[in-house]
Amino acid sequence: MKKLVYFDTSAIIKEFVPEVGSDLIDDVSNAAEAGNLQIITSTWSINEAVAVIDRLTRNPAILY
Repeated sequence: MKKLVYFDTSAIIKEFVPEVGSDLIDDVSNAAEAGNLQIITSTWSINEAVAVIDRLTRNPAILY
């Protein structure tokens, strides 16, 4: 059985916005793509991540 890794909203955001911890999330994502583990999340986290990405798209100054 594959190891399960839960991605909360902050982990999902790190996939799209470079910040502290993004390298670790990239490593976990690469391991999942290689079939070594499975990433799980909740519908709520996906909705929150979409809202954050939408907000950052409309106002990129928030990043800095």
